[in-house]
This record gives sequence, C-alpha cells and structure tokens, in this order.
Amino acid sequence: MANARIVSLLTVGLLVLAGTLAWAADFTQTERSFDFNRDCRRQDNKMNAYFGDIMQPGASFHHLGAFKAVIHRDGLDRTLQLVPIKCLPFADADALRASARGNPLAVGALTIAYPQTDADIAPGTFILLFDGYRVRIVDVHEYILNKYKVDLQPAPADAPLDEALGTVTGTAYSQAQITPEGDLILYLQLSEDGDEALMDESGFTKLMLSFRVPGIATDDDSPYRELAEPEEED
Repeated sequence: MANARIVSLLTVGLLVLAGTLAWAADFTQTERSFDFNRDCRRQDNKMNAYFGDIMQPGASFHHLGAFKAVIHRDGLDRTLQLVPIKCLPFADADALRASARGNPLAVGALTIAYPQTDADIAPGTFILLFDGYRVRIVDVHEYILNKYKVDLQPAPADAPLDEALGTVTGTAYSQAQITPEGDLILYLQLSEDGDEALMDESGFTKLMLSFRVPGIATDDDSPYRELAEPEEED
C-alpha cells in the first residue's frame, strides 16, 4: 500500500512538472541553414517595403540576426520576435543620439502575437524608432503605441547570445535578444556610411540598446486548447 502511494505521488509530481515545462517559454533559436537564410532575406524585403516610408534612407531590417521567443498565452504557443536594423552609419553612441534627436531613427521591429496586460501594447508588427532618449513603438500609420526609456552603451564583447546567433563581436551585422524578464536588447552594428562594418581590436563594433517591457515574455498558466483537426480525405 505504501509503495502504491509513493508511486501515485511520483506520478502526480511528474504530471505537474510536465505541465510546468509545457508552459515554459522557449528562447532557443533556430539553426541557421540555407533555407532559413533564404526565408530571412524574403522577410527582410517584405518588412522593408511595409515600413519603407517611416525608415531613414538606407536602413534595412535583418531577420538573420533576429531573436524569436515562443510564449504560452491563452492556451496556445505564440511568437514574440525582435528584429534589428542591419547596421547604422555612426561611429559611436553620441553620434547616434545626436542624429536621432528631432529625427527618430529606425533601430528594429517587434512582432507580438498575443495581447498584453498593458492596453497600449497590442498584437501586431511595429517599428522601433529611437529618438535619442527613448524607443517609440510605432505602427505602420505612424501612431505611437508607447515609449520606453532606453539604455545605450557600447556592446560588451562577452554579452550572452544563443549559439545560433554567433557572438556580438564575431558577426558583421546587428543582432537581437529577448530575456524572460522582458528585456528587449538590440546589438546594433556600426558602419562606415552604412557600408563597411566598423571593427576594433576585439572584433566588430556594436552598440547595445536595451529597454524592458514588464510581462511581455511571461507565460500564463492557461491549459492548452484542443484544436480541431481536419478529417482525412477519402
């Protein structure tokens, strides 16, 4: 009887653990392959066209350096994706700030596939504009949904990134990262006139622009929905 009770308790514990794991957000990045790279270029072209009138001349999105998290909300696994601008033609943070004041510059895009507690953060795809002090979350009609104060500094060479993204100083393009705490981080590659990537003795030179949206990457405790499956054709 005692053994049966122990087995029963272990079974319940494993089920609870399995449920917890099922609801844990997934921050593991997809391996970069030929097909993945091709899809990234296609997505770059579509997003460039979508936000073209809002972006500064010469700017281009870079899905190859994007970060995608899978968050469990309202019974389904949904995506949260942060896409950086490929590079910015500035020598340092001061030059970027000075240029952005009075003329907000595109630094990335954010795709949210689920509603937030904050009513100002709606599902959709938005451009991120830096005004020298804050990041504005803006829709395609140039409506500002919200603004967040940012931290802007030289990107540390040892910043942790998923292996699929490489390293901050070892790649010649911008990269992104999302943390479970809701930190949205852009490692923005600097360049000479938007062409040749800047380098120093430690590798490629980037700025780290980060801001926090509390709760944006947090799972809820909703059970998975049972989705209808189409009947097999005869």
